[in-house]
Amino acid sequence: MAVFYLSVRIGDEVIRDREAYDFPTAQDARDLAVHAVHELIALSPDDVELEHRQIEIADATGHAISIVDLSEVAPYLRS
Repeated sequence: MAVFYLSVRIGDEVIRDREAYDFPTAQDARDLAVHAVHELIALSPDDVELEHRQIEIADATGHAISIVDLSEVAPYLRS
């Protein structure tokens, strides 16, 4: 298992995740981030700011290894 952090990025601001998560692979961490995006949209479907948010997946050192862009997961968010 490897350690990953899932932080929220809003424009240039990053809200760092303080809790680490164990996943077998980086793809598993990304899959969870995509699932989280779907949950965010379900909780706030009318939030126009969602299209400006991303989930940053970082490794144990804090280095970003992947970004999940909400507007890529849910293209209908694009203006």
